[in-house]
Amino acid sequence: EGGAEGTGAATAATPPPPPQVVPAPPSDATVKLARWADPAKVGEGVTFDEVPIDFANAAVDSVLPEFNAPGGVVLLVYSLVMTRGMERLRADMSAETGVVEGSLISGPNNICSMELVSLMLIGVARANVFAYHQVTKAKVAWPEGLGVGMLSSMEKEAGQPLADGLKNPSTPVYLLHGGDHFTTLFRVNPAAAGEDAAADAAGEGAVGEGEGDDEGGEPAPVTWYHYNGLPPGGPRMATLEITAKGGVAGPAPKTQQDHFIKPVPGEIDDIVQAHPDDKKDRPDEWNTWRFEAVLAIDDPDVQGAAPPADYKPPLFTNRLAEFAPGTGSAWRCRSCYANRFSTFCFGINEPSSTTCEHCNKVPTVEDQGWSIWLTYDELPGGYKRLVTNRHGPKALVLLQGKWPGSVVKSLDDAKLPSV
Repeated sequence: EGGAEGTGAATAATPPPPPQVVPAPPSDATVKLARWADPAKVGEGVTFDEVPIDFANAAVDSVLPEFNAPGGVVLLVYSLVMTRGMERLRADMSAETGVVEGSLISGPNNICSMELVSLMLIGVARANVFAYHQVTKAKVAWPEGLGVGMLSSMEKEAGQPLADGLKNPSTPVYLLHGGDHFTTLFRVNPAAAGEDAAADAAGEGAVGEGEGDDEGGEPAPVTWYHYNGLPPGGPRMATLEITAKGGVAGPAPKTQQDHFIKPVPGEIDDIVQAHPDDKKDRPDEWNTWRFEAVLAIDDPDVQGAAPPADYKPPLFTNRLAEFAPGTGSAWRCRSCYANRFSTFCFGINEPSSTTCEHCNKVPTVEDQGWSIWLTYDELPGGYKRLVTNRHGPKALVLLQGKWPGSVVKSLDDAKLPSV
């Protein structure tokens, strides 16, 4: 991720398109609700009550005690699967690629798949939760379903935004997906849904419990609740205070942004590492650390799209003199670092050396020839996000996918909850 602010960041942009509507079931549709054949023998046999769709709400109320009892989640999954039907499930799961990849539950640890999450949220076992079609790359809508959103570490790992409908749901309820675990984030203010939707549409910061931003100041903090139901991090209900200093994430771009933009000479090209002393002395305070950075050069071997005409990243060539070879600190050769994947050499040199001990080059300012150290506060916004993704609490990383640059505090514990 470069110094430029990423697409889809908080702006006064066009609101996301209306959610896709899941077709209403036919009037003769039925719901199949699972029960244990013998309530005293959980897991040994299942029966199904088939109920007309018009009576589904009352029927679900009647089985809630069993769904909330041990083994209830299994009954819920059986009910969803049998109500949807095997033929439609296979069609759902292969809709974009033509192939059913995996299953609803993955072994050996019985991990819930995204298809099963989708089945619960929208009634369709959709595999793709991103903003773009897996094959055509066209932007796709997310059905409203229950109106529940999701923030996921998959967004960072895949380098693709989640569907707009998941990041901007109609209710203030989100699943937080940390990789192999799901937790829940929600607000209890009845007006929250309307407030949140209005803020999203305008690209403005969140508002706090009916109060707007201070005149000329930062947005008021908003109280959210986070529930983690499983050990070792739970069961725990945490009260969080989120201050959306960067507003809310805007809709994904209309077309998928999958090209590489060539960096401008003198801007940060890569973050090498956090300073080992800072990590040791302040292990949980990544936003107070120093970070080693190498700067970009105009390398003809690097191909990429030209940056936008208005792109003016911070340049750091004038900082090179502070860290020049021979000035008292070990230094890293930029040329060796750039070729590290082929040479397995990361270019560290002794403080007294003015010529690289590995490639025998004499580094110069003109070729941005050595790395520099910058504090977190000196990093451009894109690189603040990068080091937060690497070193910050996973809960903060997920929440900043919705509220970029936000400050998140736990009101009942020093640390943010695990996700």
